[in-house]
Amino acid sequence: MGKLCDNSDAEKSKKKQTEITRIIGLLRHIIRALCLTTFTTERLRRFRQLRKRQARCSGTLVVHQMSKVGSSTVVASLSEALPHYAIYHTHFLSLQGLDWLEGFVRERWGSIHIPEHLWHGLFVRDMLHNGEVDERLKIVTLVRDPVARNISEFFQELDVHMSYPYDRKMAELGIDGVVAELENMLLHKLTQEVDWKWPYEWFNAEIKDVLGIDIFAEEFDTSAGYRIFSTGNTDLLLIKLEHLFECCEKAFNEFLGIRVYLANKNVGSQKYYSDAYREILHRLALPVDALEAWYSADQVRHLYSQGEIKGFIDRWSRVCAVKACGTK
Repeated sequence: MGKLCDNSDAEKSKKKQTEITRIIGLLRHIIRALCLTTFTTERLRRFRQLRKRQARCSGTLVVHQMSKVGSSTVVASLSEALPHYAIYHTHFLSLQGLDWLEGFVRERWGSIHIPEHLWHGLFVRDMLHNGEVDERLKIVTLVRDPVARNISEFFQELDVHMSYPYDRKMAELGIDGVVAELENMLLHKLTQEVDWKWPYEWFNAEIKDVLGIDIFAEEFDTSAGYRIFSTGNTDLLLIKLEHLFECCEKAFNEFLGIRVYLANKNVGSQKYYSDAYREILHRLALPVDALEAWYSADQVRHLYSQGEIKGFIDRWSRVCAVKACGTK
């Protein structure tokens, strides 16, 4: 009799668990459908707002670049200098890139938190596809020391991707323990996980394929720190982040006919992880053989001189100063 009761209870428990699983699956389906509806509705609303702004403005400028190469500084500075321009901040304009970003955002936040650069990317791509830019389209993009960019991205991902409990870790381990843990994680990422070809693939997918400008097919004066490319109805200004503050006045005057004053935004030393960030920059030392391999890419050597590359390798192979990573 006891065994019959046990079997009966087990069967009821199994049926209950199956029903719970079914309900959870149904709820997930409903939530996904609601998110899709909300995203679509919000996209229509945002596009209406952006089209109204576009109609009021006398020019169009897009700050289009991969993440962690100083875009916040450039967008803020240009917005102050060009109040009559429609200025957009994008990381992706290709269909593949935007699809990936939209999928990532929906999976992580649903339709609750949509970054502005996604709306801008979708809108600018829509304008380009429909031929809605009548005047010359101005594009600004930057390139950065690849090691500095990946270090910057690592700290950004602490919250966005890795959900690292920084405050709790600080309370449990103290600054020394957190720095040691993060330094090990960073070393593993740089030496085992980073795709060092990705930044240059980004230029092919997001600049060459979308705008028809191949920055690696034309000469680049590494000492000048910038170059203007033109094709069809598009002008593109490429600046090396390491030269941004010294060449910005000349570059933007040549590109836009205005004087631009830069203001630091989104700097790592001002963020919640600033203590650990500064300490790791003080003590980080990377293997020379790995650095030489990373900096040997043809694309790096196209944009940076031998002297600049040697300086990067010297910087990251020994204890480096807080200023090494610069603007985020």
